Amino acid sequence: MDREQKALAELDRAARAERLFNDELLRDAFDGIRLTYRKRWENTNADETEAREAIYLSLRMLNMVEKQLKYHLETGEMAKIELETIRAGRTAS
Repeated sequence: MDREQKALAELDRAARAERLFNDELLRDAFDGIRLTYRKRWENTNADETEAREAIYLSLRMLNMVEKQLKYHLETGEMAKIELETIRAGRTAS
């Protein structure tokens, strides 16, 4: 895969990530899951350390999924610049 194809593939992934990241149903799902875990955490007893740790890890995983989508958005921005550079080089030749 050459540089242009790679940049186009990254742009496609960024567009897909943006659709997911901005999808109302997915946002509602993330918010609902986050709220459920926080309520569970608030309702744990003092001796339920393992339960709180499991909730903490679950929230961290949810955040990691969101960060991964953001990563693809940012990578798409860099790919857009790369593609513009490649195409500008062609027209300059």
